[in-house]
Amino acid sequence: MQPCAKRFCVGSPMNAAFNKQIGKKITDFIAYGATSAQSLIAAMLLGQRSLTTPIALNGNINSSYEFSHQLMEEWLGQTQEQLVAYALNVRNQILDQQVIFRGGNSECPIYMDQLFAFLLRTNAHGVIVAHNHPSGDEQPSAADQKFYEQLKAACQLMHIKLVDNLILGQVDYYSWREQEVIQTTLQAVED
Repeated sequence: MQPCAKRFCVGSPMNAAFNKQIGKKITDFIAYGATSAQSLIAAMLLGQRSLTTPIALNGNINSSYEFSHQLMEEWLGQTQEQLVAYALNVRNQILDQQVIFRGGNSECPIYMDQLFAFLLRTNAHGVIVAHNHPSGDEQPSAADQKFYEQLKAACQLMHIKLVDNLILGQVDYYSWREQEVIQTTLQAVED
């Protein structure tokens, strides 16, 4: 193996992850020279990039469950919290999507003016806002609850329908719309 490729393999964070999963170092698998090393490195980088590159979603949004599971699959492997807005037309079809903010591994600063600038540019009738929790826990924090209340009020003021606000965990999601429907149903049953 060429010294440059060997240095890359040994110094790469993928080498540690590969070693943890397989029990061997990348360099242990490279017995056929620099071409094999370069091919293996390229394949690993391509795989890593494909897991973290967003896929544009199109079509109708039929349910929070369906949409959340699509997003969880798309966002698999994200290590930073991010908030994405999906601008919708009157038929709940996605007009456009935009990453509004990227944060650290536990928080994401959010500014309503940037979110609504995007929605107004796309002439959105409705919006779904989604963000992930890299910790894997989909339950809303106090900051998430405060953001939801502000988002709901701002959407009412701007006459943009808030279709849903989603939090994506590793294996499950939290939907404010679904929680409101559940609470309304339970109150109706109790009355």
